[in-house]
Amino acid sequence: MVRSLQRTQQQESRGQTQQGRQQRHHLAQDQRKQYLRTEVHHQQDQNHQNLLVQQQEGQEDWQRHGLQQHDQQRQQLQEPQPCFAAPRVHVKFLGGKRERGLVASEPIEASEVIYTEESPLLAVQHEFSRLCGLTCSNCLRFVGSLKDCIRHVLIQGGRHELVADLSLLPDSFIQKTGLSLGPVVPCGETGCPAVYCSQECYEHARRDTIHRMVCVEAADRKAWLKFLSHARRHHDGLVMAGACVAQVVFEVLFKGRQFPEALRRFRQFYSAPWESLAPDSSVSGGPAGSLGGPRTDTAEGRRSLLLESLELLKRVLDPIISCSGDPELRDTLGSLFQLDLYSRLLGTFSLVCLDVEFPHPLNRRLVDLQRTLFLLRYRREEIPEGLCGVPLEVLAPSGVCQRPSLRLQDVSAEDEQHAFLLRKFLKEVHAITRWDDDDAGPEEPGSPEASADPSVYTWGAPLLPFIGWGLFRLGSMTNHSCWPNAEADFPLHSTALEVRALRPIDMEEEVTVSYIDEALPLHQRRQILQKHYGFTCTCPRCVVEAAEALLVVMRAPECSDGAKLEELVARRTGLPLAVVTEVRQYSRRLHKP
Repeated sequence: MVRSLQRTQQQESRGQTQQGRQQRHHLAQDQRKQYLRTEVHHQQDQNHQNLLVQQQEGQEDWQRHGLQQHDQQRQQLQEPQPCFAAPRVHVKFLGGKRERGLVASEPIEASEVIYTEESPLLAVQHEFSRLCGLTCSNCLRFVGSLKDCIRHVLIQGGRHELVADLSLLPDSFIQKTGLSLGPVVPCGETGCPAVYCSQECYEHARRDTIHRMVCVEAADRKAWLKFLSHARRHHDGLVMAGACVAQVVFEVLFKGRQFPEALRRFRQFYSAPWESLAPDSSVSGGPAGSLGGPRTDTAEGRRSLLLESLELLKRVLDPIISCSGDPELRDTLGSLFQLDLYSRLLGTFSLVCLDVEFPHPLNRRLVDLQRTLFLLRYRREEIPEGLCGVPLEVLAPSGVCQRPSLRLQDVSAEDEQHAFLLRKFLKEVHAITRWDDDDAGPEEPGSPEASADPSVYTWGAPLLPFIGWGLFRLGSMTNHSCWPNAEADFPLHSTALEVRALRPIDMEEEVTVSYIDEALPLHQRRQILQKHYGFTCTCPRCVVEAAEALLVVMRAPECSDGAKLEELVARRTGLPLAVVTEVRQYSRRLHKP
């Protein structure tokens, strides 16, 4: 099941954005493409036909109000946003096609932290990542022990016959080797799959999040699970849009917040109708997906998905809204189910959400355990008897053993047998979560790789990283550049965002990040940005590379001399010579093998 899912998502999301730098993401390069999961539905019931009729009736209204909505959004973008600020940056209306952006309030040096955000406004774990990684339903951190992680993957992969064998791996070994992130705290409500990393997250979710509304106090919690099932089957953005609408309802009904204030937080960002962002937004007529492609590939298919998703979401929230004793408030909350609003929410998420990725913390501990066992196996005779009680990380080369702090006398032959059994389970995890032959799995004992230096002898980081989307107050205000001066990262193994400067940034200079893999050549970058974001990048790097490519085609004599070529490019583009030189050096560094 998981392998089939990965193939489906791999095909659909090929070419999707890969935020972050290429050299840090080689491990997750294939999994980063798992942003979308679609499934062609050829069978359409009567309810679906009714939804399509509603869609056709509303299509004319959509087009009639399109220009008016654009003008309203442009006016909104020019309004000052005092809540979207940090000590070193602020949001500013830039004008032109860039609209708003994030600019520095003071000079910032390279490598300095520009700003941090402890948590996003909304976040969602991509479906393939969710199936391969057990995370807290509240804070999205990885949870549980290594056995819990392996069990989760085996079940999702349909390898139920191996789940019982996990009992052969004793919990005492897992605890002794530090291969646990703490207990898994289940929701406890019948049929709810949510789990939490701690009692604090458990209590917070049941009291202060939409989980209280759609599960704990819901008359029919299956309605929310049906909505999630449909959304996850088609597009992660539908999950986020449903959570957004539910969040607004929750804040108004359960927290007493005013409706405009609750909704405004999610409408501050640049937006566009979701169907206008379809790879082929001009296709219409005929059953959505009837040509055999994913329904998210066409505007028609996306509109039908929006209607289906809205109908399922209404079944969740209508009973809750109807309990309000204020008829005016019921009507106000009912406006959340407008097709245009729902579409623009998805458009916002598609355009401004940051890719959230961080590694599984147990991978580092697995590497340390494996290297510890290597030292025991191959260096036992080299360690004097008097040092048997010294922690192995003291005896090991620098950086080889950091955790766990095992002593030689603490590791028994039985522990080594358990480690061998663990390797077998990890190979199964690898086989389920990776089907690319280029992604090597754990090495067998005795192989050349396994007997090499311990600094390169690893288990291949068998647990996949967290991959998802996040809507951030400042991060989602940051515009794109193929020559970014900042980089977004998640160094705390959580959705906490940290943005650092890649080079010095002047006061009032715009802070930019790359939405895509900036190591790609010019034509591929422009193709991806136009396809998925609807714009052609005109950053200094794109301008320089386009001018240079044109001069090469024209066979300009300056092309044979780097210095003369840079001078000519500077004259042609109007950019300072120093900028042209720095941009070309940056491009060469990216393409260096």
